Amino acid sequence: MSTIRDTYPTKINGTSLFRPESWKVSREVMETSFKTEAGTDQVLVQRTGKTTIAATFACTAAWLATFQGWNDSGSALTVKFYDPSVPGYAEKSMRMRNFSYDLLPHSDYLTDSQSLGLYTVSFDLIEF
Repeated sequence: MSTIRDTYPTKINGTSLFRPESWKVSREVMETSFKTEAGTDQVLVQRTGKTTIAATFACTAAWLATFQGWNDSGSALTVKFYDPSVPGYAEKSMRMRNFSYDLLPHSDYLTDSQSLGLYTVSFDLIEF
């Protein structure tokens, strides 16, 4: 049985990601409001549908390094993810912000080769 994640894996710069611990997509309306001389409210909508994705992953040190590399590059990332309003892939140019990671408790005791612990990585992907 195929799932949405199997058919439409999330990708950053062409790299398929594994299942996240959390993945929250929000869309924002960019607007400015002010009062006119007549006392009425005026709203100017500059943009609708600006996408922000808040993501959390449980991962190995190797994946932590990959996520951190994308964050440290400071450059635009091409993010492809399933969008039910399409339905299908949405592709956005985004930047990674609010990057953080934590070592999972007791994972530093793992003895398998090259494990170097397990981490929880969190970040926001913000469309620009």
